[in-house]
Amino acid sequence: MNTDNSERFDNQYSEKVSVLIKNNNFSDDEVFIKTVDVIINTGIDNRASDIYFEPAKSELLIKYRIDGVLYPIIKLEKKYEEPILIRLKVISKLVVYKKRKPQEGRIYKAEQYKNLDLRISIIPTIHGEKIAIRILGANEPIPELEQLGMYERQLNILKKNICRPQGLILFTGPAGSGKSTSIYSILKFLIKAKGEFSNICTIEDPVEFDLENIPQTNIDEAIDFSYQNALKTILRHDPNIIMLGEIRDKETAKSAIEAALTGHLIVTTIHSKSVAGVVTRLLNMDIEPYLVSSAVTAVISQKLIRKLCVHCKIEAKKNELENPELKAWDLKKMFKHCGCNSCNNTGYSGRTAIFEILEITEELADFIMHKPQLNEFENRISKNNFSIMQSGIARINEGITTVDEILRVL
Repeated sequence: MNTDNSERFDNQYSEKVSVLIKNNNFSDDEVFIKTVDVIINTGIDNRASDIYFEPAKSELLIKYRIDGVLYPIIKLEKKYEEPILIRLKVISKLVVYKKRKPQEGRIYKAEQYKNLDLRISIIPTIHGEKIAIRILGANEPIPELEQLGMYERQLNILKKNICRPQGLILFTGPAGSGKSTSIYSILKFLIKAKGEFSNICTIEDPVEFDLENIPQTNIDEAIDFSYQNALKTILRHDPNIIMLGEIRDKETAKSAIEAALTGHLIVTTIHSKSVAGVVTRLLNMDIEPYLVSSAVTAVISQKLIRKLCVHCKIEAKKNELENPELKAWDLKKMFKHCGCNSCNNTGYSGRTAIFEILEITEELADFIMHKPQLNEFENRISKNNFSIMQSGIARINEGITTVDEILRVL
């Protein structure tokens, strides 16, 4: 493949991919196999969570998502699109000739990709099929609860509620914010705490981490095996603890609440912008307030922030700290990102989570009975709750991240 004829983006990652492809003496028979390997492995080496192959009218765009930020890598000539697509379909065991319908596949612990799991999703577009590859950290251990990034008070609230015999614990946050990792950490904690004396099951879409000695179930909408139907089936096995991948609709919400009220601990996710929004969303699904107040024990909101590179971060000057726009943030210390070889000149390296945890106390449960509006509920919890914004400000004061990064994610 001649990358001299392919227009390149000018950034720190594109150069690596272009040089690797250009300098490898690929024969005609293996050119596309090696090119796919180079693109995927370079993404893995640079801690990409996702790789995208996006068809345009006259070219194929390749992008990496690193630490939550999307970087354009390289543009290849349009004629290379089809062979690369075929190669990816073959290794993920998808139907090569199917082009009008979405497909999903998986590459399990392939040696050429450093024994990592890769999840493949393909959708048709007007200029060809777009491919998304999610790189799953199969070789990375599930973190302990203490490693998630919660402050001690937050961690104590979480442990208190996951050790209850029943109840509904809800995680919220944008896609890719680490909710699944947090839930797997909870399961890891409960497995150690309860061991063989507890019946733990998961319902997922799809299973991301293989948990030893835990029955894990994939839902399949094609055969009407939805979250709701899977939950009803699993309840016949009388589990103590259930991980439910997501609450997407009223029916699943009702089933999860009923299970939580009948002696099961349910840990799940639901999409909302805030912890207050989770409660009001359930109420807006026409779930009776007394059911919400009785079943929900804790709501956790989380987001991932980039961490400053420890090799090149610099402390801000005093006059920058006294910026009037930041006065309300009560910053004691502030660092800025610079960029060096260690962080590919981004100024950031790695990510951590910031959290807000809302425990449903008796007082809040009584308030929920009045079916409050979102602003009413937000005002009620704002005085006593350590908000996700406050968590972000604390990370700035600790020199872990920047003002710009907190503004970006919040």
